[in-house]
Amino acid sequence: VGVQFWALYAPSLPDVGVDGIPFVDKIGHIIIFALATWALLRVFDLRLVMALMVVQLVVSEVVQGLFLPGRSGDIGDAIADAVGIAVGWWTWRTATLQDGD
Repeated sequence: VGVQFWALYAPSLPDVGVDGIPFVDKIGHIIIFALATWALLRVFDLRLVMALMVVQLVVSEVVQGLFLPGRSGDIGDAIADAVGIAVGWWTWRTATLQDGD
């Protein structure tokens, strides 16, 4: 979750040599939201986590668009964030069902 905050709110991200890969930014958004959602669901109530993640999705794009000059708020990123939340939930739910809960 800490890495997610850093990735979303840092004024700029380090160049890791993947800029030429199509959709790498969107894949990054999916991964960080999926991991954060999955991790939080292992500890907190489903409704709380889903509400927090949706708030994080909206706030992060607004902050990036309005307050971080090197970043941009992007509807494509927001969609990728939502996909990440769904993947995190699905991963958690699948594991929960396999455990017999």
